[in-house]
Amino acid sequence: MPFGEDRLPYDRIRIDLADGYAKEKNAAKANYYAGLLEADFWKGKAYGGLADAFYANGDLINAAFYQKKAIESALPYTEGKKGHSAAADFAASGYAAACERYARILYDQKKHNEALRYIEIAVKAAKASTAELNYAYAEILAVLNRDQEAYDRIEAAVRSGQATEEMSNLFKVLYVKVKGSNAGLDTYQADIRKGVINDLRKRLTKNMVDQPAADFTLTDLYGKKVTLSDLKGKVVILDFWATWCVPCKASFPAMQAALDKYNNDPDVKFLFIHTWERSPTAAADARAFLSGMKYDFEVLMDTRDPETRANKVVDSYNVSSIPTKFVIDGKGNIRFRLTGFNGSKEAAVDEISMMIDMIRAKG
Repeated sequence: MPFGEDRLPYDRIRIDLADGYAKEKNAAKANYYAGLLEADFWKGKAYGGLADAFYANGDLINAAFYQKKAIESALPYTEGKKGHSAAADFAASGYAAACERYARILYDQKKHNEALRYIEIAVKAAKASTAELNYAYAEILAVLNRDQEAYDRIEAAVRSGQATEEMSNLFKVLYVKVKGSNAGLDTYQADIRKGVINDLRKRLTKNMVDQPAADFTLTDLYGKKVTLSDLKGKVVILDFWATWCVPCKASFPAMQAALDKYNNDPDVKFLFIHTWERSPTAAADARAFLSGMKYDFEVLMDTRDPETRANKVVDSYNVSSIPTKFVIDGKGNIRFRLTGFNGSKEAAVDEISMMIDMIRAKG
């Protein structure tokens, strides 16, 4: 197979070991297992994940080293030097994100001019501008005293409706710097939020569907059976996730906030469906994770069928990646489908709340 695709199963084990050692701050062993990687097309993703593990531990030197290797691994694929295939496209797809993360590490190392160079590469390579990308760009521009350019970037992040609290705080600081005072700030922010809500309503109206939801019966973490069709009359939010899924876990503070908002509403039900789990102790792992993070989720186990080796429920919903969420109306029909997570807690709660309101308005 081209690019060492046949070596991928072995590389997954190697990088899992490397990540584990990085989290334990054992750089020597992490470096050893990372050095055994063979699948060229996958090295960028693996190195980037290892860089994130070092970054989380405050090891900026190793984080920078592996994020730079992620860039170098992906670059030949972006330039077409490795031909065209699904594997090559996969490798190239990580280039912009690797440059953005490297810029963030350089910023933390106070290498601001170099950080600016890589964030500009990321912006040019990215398929679309994101709030996170604009925020990183704005932070770098701000520390270089390029306030107007920084303001333009952070304003774009805020107007996207995906701004985090940190982004909103930077927007306020730069507003004062550029405008000379905070006069008119509250009114301006209110106008931006009104526009964000209107844009959200238009997008959700366009994306609303009406498809029967596949019925299922699953067992929760404590042995109780839950059947979807028993919840007729309620708006049901299904969230497919796994303990190894980083974007799934990144979305959970927002999902907890949404759950808290509807905690006393008997006609709204959140179900978190744990699927595609690799561990034989999946239920115990899920319980430990939820307990450690203090998430109040009702988790159902979509375990692998021992005969077919399939996860029946996630397959019945034609899910190809997680996190994927479905919002189901009281008649048992899917009205919205969401894949991935790219936003702030406030934006996610706004989105789920509006979907629930729109479903209720339809009757």
